[in-house]
Amino acid sequence: MTNDSSDFVPGSVRYRDTVVAVGGGNVTSTCTGTILIRSIDHGHVIECSDVLFLPTCSKKLLPAFQFLAKGCQLAYKGDKVTLVDEKNNKVLSGREFGGLFYFHCQTVRHSQPPDMQSTALFGLPISKNISAKSVDFPRKLLEAHWCYGHLHFSKLRKLFKLGKGDDPDCAVCTIAKQKQLALSDHAYTRSTRAIHRMHMDIGYTAGSDFKFQLYVDDFTRESYLDMIDTKAESLTKWVNLQLHLEVDLHPYKVAFVKTDSESIYFTPAWEEHCTESGITHESSNPYLHGQNGVVERAMQTVGIAFRCMMMTGNAPQRCIPAALKFSNVIRNNSPTKANNGMTPLEKKAGRKLPINQRFKVPYFAWCSHTSTRSSGSSTRPAAWPVCIWDIIRTTTPTQLWSANLAWSTTRPVSTSTQTSSLSELTLNV
Repeated sequence: MTNDSSDFVPGSVRYRDTVVAVGGGNVTSTCTGTILIRSIDHGHVIECSDVLFLPTCSKKLLPAFQFLAKGCQLAYKGDKVTLVDEKNNKVLSGREFGGLFYFHCQTVRHSQPPDMQSTALFGLPISKNISAKSVDFPRKLLEAHWCYGHLHFSKLRKLFKLGKGDDPDCAVCTIAKQKQLALSDHAYTRSTRAIHRMHMDIGYTAGSDFKFQLYVDDFTRESYLDMIDTKAESLTKWVNLQLHLEVDLHPYKVAFVKTDSESIYFTPAWEEHCTESGITHESSNPYLHGQNGVVERAMQTVGIAFRCMMMTGNAPQRCIPAALKFSNVIRNNSPTKANNGMTPLEKKAGRKLPINQRFKVPYFAWCSHTSTRSSGSSTRPAAWPVCIWDIIRTTTPTQLWSANLAWSTTRPVSTSTQTSSLSELTLNV
């Protein structure tokens, strides 16, 4: 091993981390290369390959066992020691001191023009002449990359006015830029029956005024939505839904529950429930929401539909829970790629449903409801804002809510009314 990078033969340096045991501890060599040494006493030139670079080591060390493996021998005479080859020719001479052999030799260095020699101890030198042909240029470029906060090599070269070339590999950048890893060594396999694996997560509306917990069946992709006041209700809501699903789909039971790494899903109560129900609790890695992608994608679909209906109908804040639930109804009745074009309810039924049995017209609006009331001998029109909720074709009644939710009524809506502007809806009561 050597402590001087200029000892290496130009072009022989290879940058790779090598852990070496030294003095009861471990040190790391950042590169290896080839060095030529010349015997001062005998004139022989020896080529040493895979020499480690350890700048913190105070000595340049050469192992004797590699020479012995080639048939060489060590001859002792007092404190003098001589290394001879298999033909008894003297190769190196020196002395033994403190358990080490000190041979009389020197490194053969190739001459370099003055402008190629770098005097920087770490990183690239701040000068006008920086050559990419120097032996230690890749190492110094890598060190400068570290000093500048792992700045991209192309920008680093522009900063030092260097031309394009081969850049060294930075192990830290490779780790930092890698994509998310799988949760286990086994590839994810989609469930083959209903409620085998349930994905769940907690969502919030703007300003966190309303909270809800969304569940998605891994097999059918059917989603369920519960409004919650606090996160502490997540387990209670899930237990109620689990009981309902297992009764409805008997004899199927929930086998897996997949959540993110939020602490609310890892309380002792959650662990006790999963153990008693025989449920395996899966979770994504912290801060990697994409690993819980099934429910995250469903959350996005429900959220977009919910916001669109709220804005289109200019609905008040108190209608948010109803809009969220209706958005979930729309999602369950919409075709999805995950089911090869089938809706979640069709996947659950195991067959394609006729369009008139599954298609729901997504109307949710805030508009005027006009009625005519008698006042003495005359009549006068009166208007209240209403919400149109859950219009399904022409056969299902429409629920109308007053602006202050003081009353609601159900009235059939004709086809012509459905196709007209919602702001023009008139219903006499």
